[in-house]
Formats: sequence, structure tokens, C-alpha cells
Amino acid sequence: MAESKAKSKVSGKPVSASIEPKTKVKTKATKPAAEKVKAKAVVAKPKVAKPKAAPAVKRSTKAPMLPISAELHYRMVAEAAYYIAERRGFAPGDAAADWAQAEKQIATTLKK
Repeated sequence: MAESKAKSKVSGKPVSASIEPKTKVKTKATKPAAEKVKAKAVVAKPKVAKPKAAPAVKRSTKAPMLPISAELHYRMVAEAAYYIAERRGFAPGDAAADWAQAEKQIATTLKK
């Protein structure tokens, strides 16, 4: 009770424990949640179009045969003949047979 009998220093009137304001404070009216959602929907980000995927390319298993020069063909046959002779240990033999075998091998490889 000491609190309720205390006097204000400014006015000299007794101060009560629960002070109520004489005027009501106006509060800002808030929009309902549904209106807020609508407002956000209006300000939505523009949709960006996704790039279209490239059409699938059918690839053949065989590479296209490119024309080769006579010089390149000769070098390929010569190299193949060398490896054939190496496999048989460079023993004296028929070099023309090694060359013929190398030509067949290169022709088969180029056809693939």
C-alpha cells in the first residue's frame, strides 16, 4: 500500500500502481496475410526461359575414309613390312613376301 499512497513529485497527486493512459494510442492497421501474399505474387521475378537441348546426333561407328596420298600409303606399308620382318627376327628370307603381307594388312586397316 505504500506504493499506492506515494505522491508524484511533479503534480503532488497520489500515483496508483496501474497507470492507464488518458488517450488511446493509434496503431498502424496491418493488412491480412492473404493480401500480403497477393502483393508478393504481383512482384514475382520474371521467368527465364531454359535453353533447349541440342538434338541428338547419330554417329556411325565407322569413321569416314579419308583419301591418303601415295607417299603416305607407301610409308605405311614400309613401316608395316619392317615390323613383320622384326617379328621373324630379321632372318634372311623373302622381303617381297613381307611387303605383300604388309600391303594386305594396310588395305584391311584402311577399309575398317
